[in-house]
Amino acid sequence: MENQDRSTLEQIQEQFRRFPAPVADEFEKAQAKMPDNMEADSMVKWANAGVEIAEQTVRSWEAAAQYYKVSPQVISYMPFNYFMRWTQCGNDLCKESPTLATAYFEASPEAMSQLRSRHIEAWAALGNSLYKGTWKSSTLACKFFAYSPALMESLTFPELERFVSFLDALSHRSYDLAAECLALGQQIFPLIGDDKTAFIGLATALVDSGWREVKSFFESGAKALPKIDEDQRFRFLKIAERLVQGGGTNIPNVMLETSQALSEVDPEAHSRILTLSEALLEESPAAVPEFIKGCAQIMDRLSLAQVERWYEEGVNLLRQNPDGGLAFFKIESAHSESVLEALSSGVEFDRIKPVMEMYCRGLAGAEIKLAASEDLVSKGIGWVSSESPSTEGSTVFVPTLVDRYPSKDENFGWFKVVSTHQVAHLEFGSFHFEFDKPSTIFQDRRADLEKNKVEKERPEGEEQVEGEGLERAWITDMQRFFNLFEDRKLSLDIFTVVE
Repeated sequence: MENQDRSTLEQIQEQFRRFPAPVADEFEKAQAKMPDNMEADSMVKWANAGVEIAEQTVRSWEAAAQYYKVSPQVISYMPFNYFMRWTQCGNDLCKESPTLATAYFEASPEAMSQLRSRHIEAWAALGNSLYKGTWKSSTLACKFFAYSPALMESLTFPELERFVSFLDALSHRSYDLAAECLALGQQIFPLIGDDKTAFIGLATALVDSGWREVKSFFESGAKALPKIDEDQRFRFLKIAERLVQGGGTNIPNVMLETSQALSEVDPEAHSRILTLSEALLEESPAAVPEFIKGCAQIMDRLSLAQVERWYEEGVNLLRQNPDGGLAFFKIESAHSESVLEALSSGVEFDRIKPVMEMYCRGLAGAEIKLAASEDLVSKGIGWVSSESPSTEGSTVFVPTLVDRYPSKDENFGWFKVVSTHQVAHLEFGSFHFEFDKPSTIFQDRRADLEKNKVEKERPEGEEQVEGEGLERAWITDMQRFFNLFEDRKLSLDIFTVVE
């Protein structure tokens, strides 16, 4: 029997003469790599299957050569009966297009390492479903097989089926766009997490409402979703899908803007904001993106409960006047600003600046200016951070917003207290201090301490650079004084108490 099988193999090899040399070459190399325990009868079936593929059309020999080339790798992933089912799928594809069969065989080693044996025929059918007998459809189907291993790393097989259905629908509009989305898919799906079904569903909805935006949607989705709390991404995509169904346009840009707004808000608030957004969809889909973007602007001033009250006021206005309601959520109307002002317990410096300047002038009996602490930090002067009050001699610097207490009156009172303290620096001569002026009460050790500190901080062996004192011109005398202490903050606190 073994001699008969060997004779049969030799007869099969004789048939290879009818085909270009690569067929016989690949067969011989593959034969040496096939499993040692493979039965002779199975070896003959395998060899005959390749000949059957090569005989189909003028270019079928390319598919047959690729079949032999990958067979040793593919058979290592499955029993022989499944291996022959895989072979038959390639044979059937070759009848449709030898190029398609070649792409199928070429992608198989990597694909089979991830694909369950029961899905082999379904996978081949997915590629075949994209082929419509034209060269563009052939290119798309071949790319599907080529990208399949990468896609399978991120998609379950049901998700892969949905993705192919989307590509098929999009290909009726544009094969080029479908091919681009196929290529983008392998880059984007790993970034999306567990919300791929919703993502593909939204992409499919866009095919009907605005297919030209689909590519932008893929690109935007990859950037938008990582900014959303992981548990809320599915809801975010469903809201975007509802916007599409509601006639929304430029959805990719909307996704980018709203996701950026949500990224500026505490992730724990995402769930509540999206819940309010879902309810707002029933009133006005156009208002939803504006509401989400508005939340990013107001949540540093309002608590979540206060945001809900602002939202309710906007919904009531929306029902009476759609345009007014939209302006309300955009925070472009005076009504929206007044509601925010009424709800917020914080006091903004810009709103009270004229009153506070008059107050400070009255205390000091001199021209005093007020400015935001941000200006102090940007100039690199002062003794404290942008969240604290300070002064540099003629201008009192205060925080841009104070929201320490539950009422506006208390927060305004805090502004008065800290401004009074800073004006006192001017009134009682804190800024008249001169570092180089000798001490008149205590032993004068400033110069020695500064010299020792500089020498300790200078790298060993490095000589003093002439003009080193120029750096001192950029700091105040008071800063030089506090720099002498090991614990600068403690020394400043003691000074403040004594003062």
